[in-house]
Amino acid sequence: MITELKDVSNDLGEKKFKIDRVIQALELEENDEGVVGEQEEKEEDDDAGSSAAGSENEQGEDSDDSPSV
Repeated sequence: MITELKDVSNDLGEKKFKIDRVIQALELEENDEGVVGEQEEKEEDDDAGSSAAGSENEQGEDSDDSPSV
């Protein structure tokens, strides 16, 4: 009976190891997706910022063309 319990314990240990590896892989994948998502958001923010800056520059150019009093 002790031998059987040891065998079960070893089997469970192997399964635990496999499950731990799956968890680790999922966590790495989740972290990679988070990093990619953050980079995409940052790029979108940069694009929006440059668009807004372009609008401001256009307005500034219009005011330069008008004659000063």
